[in-house]
Amino acid sequence: MGYEGLSVRRRIVYAFDRMGDKVFTQEYNPLYWLGTMCFFFLMLITISGIYLFLFYRTSSPYETVQYLTIHQWYLGGIMRSIHRYASDGFVLFMAIHLLREFLLARAKQILIMFLIMGMEQIPSVAVALMGLRHGALNSLYRHRGYRLFPCMG
Repeated sequence: MGYEGLSVRRRIVYAFDRMGDKVFTQEYNPLYWLGTMCFFFLMLITISGIYLFLFYRTSSPYETVQYLTIHQWYLGGIMRSIHRYASDGFVLFMAIHLLREFLLARAKQILIMFLIMGMEQIPSVAVALMGLRHGALNSLYRHRGYRLFPCMG
């Protein structure tokens, strides 16, 4: 098909594109719509997150989730599921999208700039996420009568 002069990375991407074209046709190949699907998942996450946030109380997270699960099983449970699976889909499709863009070597200078800027943020984000996780776990276990991290009050 005339791919002799292309790099190995581009050949890999185009091979997957051809497989997707055979399965879905060229119009509906999901590999061409990865960014759009990520945006769709982000909108689902935002809408379901706003709904869940309306009922969420930070003082009693366990009771809040129980209320949404038991008393609002029709919409609360569905919104929790949508929020969870849309988040999983967003991460999956974003990883595939980033891999595809990296293999196609699009916007190299911009990617290098974002990589450098992102690398300096990793330690602060990791510390923040660890603090949130420990706080959430501690409040969950405190509700059940356990103290997972006694030093956290």
